Amino acid sequence: MTEKEIVQILATLQTAYPGFYRNMAPQQLADARQLWLYHFGGHDYQTVWAAVNRLIATRTETWPPTIGEVNQAIFEMQNPNVLSPMDAWNLVRKALPHCGYYSMREYEKLPEPVKRAVKPEQMREWALDEHFNEGVASSNFMKNYREMQDREKQDRMIPENVRQLISQVADKMKLEEGNGVEELPGEEGRQ
Repeated sequence: MTEKEIVQILATLQTAYPGFYRNMAPQQLADARQLWLYHFGGHDYQTVWAAVNRLIATRTETWPPTIGEVNQAIFEMQNPNVLSPMDAWNLVRKALPHCGYYSMREYEKLPEPVKRAVKPEQMREWALDEHFNEGVASSNFMKNYREMQDREKQDRMIPENVRQLISQVADKMKLEEGNGVEELPGEEGRQ
């Protein structure tokens, strides 16, 4: 997106939420424009425009959507067929009767997001457990699946330039940690 396109989107938000922007100083508007450009510069205009308008149409708050809310809306528009935790569990449960002998084959049939939340060994263990408690297993699976989906969603919502910044900071911290590691007295020759 260009800065001009960001200005158009922010003008739409100002029209939709006039009370929020009423007393905003010009510098604050300029800062908001730069922040939006930083976060959405890598997106195409139509995607951000659609997400913002979706939020204007569905939110009832009297303040404009946050950058995170717009990112969430973009993610949901780009990923309409994400399995719910219950739907993902139902796929696993359906495969379990065949997992005593064929856990790997059944595992390979599952969609990738479901595979990341369960291992074939776990499916085999559930299939062979004569005291299998579906309530406990499904609860644990759905919790893992939900957490994994949330992590992946957050990762995909972060713009590439912010990911690079995070990586640079993490690398710098690793270097600083590495420089601060000292051997304890008496540890010189130990292995």
